[in-house]
Amino acid sequence: MEAGRKLINATTIQNFIYTYIGEKLKTETLPLLVDHRFEDFLLSLSTPLALNQMRTMKEPNYSNFRKIISKHLGNPVLQLIRDNQEDLGLDPEIFKLVYEGFWDLYTFKPAINLSSKKLQTWINKIVLQVT
Repeated sequence: MEAGRKLINATTIQNFIYTYIGEKLKTETLPLLVDHRFEDFLLSLSTPLALNQMRTMKEPNYSNFRKIISKHLGNPVLQLIRDNQEDLGLDPEIFKLVYEGFWDLYTFKPAINLSSKKLQTWINKIVLQVT
């Protein structure tokens, strides 16, 4: 198990997420529910962002944004999974790697080597919806 654990890291997870959404997704877009605080934050920026737009954020905006998405998942299914990881037999670090890894890609802070242009094309396949 320890050898398998070493293979599961931010780079591996983000590469999988990027490839799956970018190349293997059977639908044209991937809908994702986000909390209303996500959209409120984007609209409150000095240069506001609309939902489903993204650009590189500077500090402290980036850290504030990450706190919001980490605390308020928006998607009730993801919230249930996170709240019941032990009962589901999931390693909490895996859920965190996948969830945070998705947002690392979405916010142009990937652990894998991707250009902003490739990430922007990838982001266009994701449709955020407010809960």
